[in-house]
Amino acid sequence: MKLTLVRISKLPDAILGVLCFDETARLVTLELPYRNNATDISCIPAGNYKCKPVDSPKFGKTWQVLNVPKREHILFHRGNTHKDTHGCILIGQKFGTESGTATIIHSTLGMETMMRYLQTEQEVDLTIKEIA
Repeated sequence: MKLTLVRISKLPDAILGVLCFDETARLVTLELPYRNNATDISCIPAGNYKCKPVDSPKFGKTWQVLNVPKREHILFHRGNTHKDTHGCILIGQKFGTESGTATIIHSTLGMETMMRYLQTEQEVDLTIKEIA
């Protein structure tokens, strides 16, 4: 299976995206704005990556993005706002707002959906594209 994350909107405090499984949009994403790929405060650069399943002490079973230049431990995980990302990729079922801040809604269900789609995979290709 191939994953494609299409970044569709750049906001002052977040980048919103759509996560596609084999070219079919399934989930939404929220990341931090690009800040020179700095750890904990930036999204990762657009490009091609490999991902593997991991068991995170904080987030449980999830997927890790591999071979990110100068970065480690980039995960797909639950969360609702830019304050939850820590440089990772938040997954959810739809976008929302709270007090004027972009949010991800139904993040736990989004992660469950991702894990179900990828349950038989040992490694997947991830392409991150910028259209915003």
